[in-house]
Amino acid sequence: MNEVGGYGRRMSDILQSQIHVTAWPGVPLPIPETYRVESKLTAEGVIVPCPRGRYGRDWEEEAVALNGETYLRLASIDLDDAEAIFAFVAKYGPLGGADAYHAFMREAAFAFANMYRAQLDATTEHEKKKRALHEEETRTSDSVWPSYALRFHYTETLDEFRFAARCLRDLTCAWRMFKEGTPASDVHWVSPQHSDPEFLQEDGFPLFLLSEALPNWFLRTFSPRLTFYWTPPLPAGPGFSNLPPRQGGINIDPMRRPIGGRLYSICALELFNHIVENAEYLICANENCLQKLFVHQQGGAKKVWHRSHGVLYCSPSCAHAVAQREYRRRRQRG
Repeated sequence: MNEVGGYGRRMSDILQSQIHVTAWPGVPLPIPETYRVESKLTAEGVIVPCPRGRYGRDWEEEAVALNGETYLRLASIDLDDAEAIFAFVAKYGPLGGADAYHAFMREAAFAFANMYRAQLDATTEHEKKKRALHEEETRTSDSVWPSYALRFHYTETLDEFRFAARCLRDLTCAWRMFKEGTPASDVHWVSPQHSDPEFLQEDGFPLFLLSEALPNWFLRTFSPRLTFYWTPPLPAGPGFSNLPPRQGGINIDPMRRPIGGRLYSICALELFNHIVENAEYLICANENCLQKLFVHQQGGAKKVWHRSHGVLYCSPSCAHAVAQREYRRRRQRG
């Protein structure tokens, strides 16, 4: 096999069997929970948290367990439908589009960052969020809100959401392009500014997405880390160098979630796991399925399981819907 390491060859010159991908780590990583709070969609297109109870009784972060295919659910959303976007955020929490945009502008080479710069007016969107938060805080002045950073964390504009969603769609398309042997010129890229159509038809762009953007800007929050804290009494002495010897063992606890991790990066981690697994993408046979594309058929909520072989539908609910539809058709013919 020949390893694809450069950006100069066209996909039409590379056989699918010649592509060799090396991933580290070479095993799927655990998917952290995401978090949501009760929110509303404003007329200006801002999804803003809205605690209802006095003294913040109704302000509560709710953990949401993901099934590993949230990015495929995201890919099925009509980004022109504000209510569909809001329904996704209400179920999974904000995507974190502003963070994704600033990561691109801060870390990407100028030529690549310039392709995304005009896709979002970050200053205008920031001002929208400040206004929406101020109006909601004024309306619920009898509630005790959490820190400004936390409530801003749960505030997102529709355009910020769209930016991250388009980036994730292109990451998925880039992987499927190599996996399925599709020429880059046949792929419709939706996230960059199409100022250089010839470049977007070359292999350089999808290789950039998968080898640079995915690990460096979407997955960097998942690097190993340790956080230290002390419970009273605090250690004696002027500095940590004078820590007294501990009596007994030390407690090691898992973190509740990655520091600074946003839902868009968790969706990227789901994609990374499917790349590591070399997973096959399936199309749900339910003609009315909202998601369509899936990898594993998901089990019910009471018993978590999934499978990917010998299945036609993404979930038992889709299988049941088709069975019911066929039953009604037989009765009408009957």
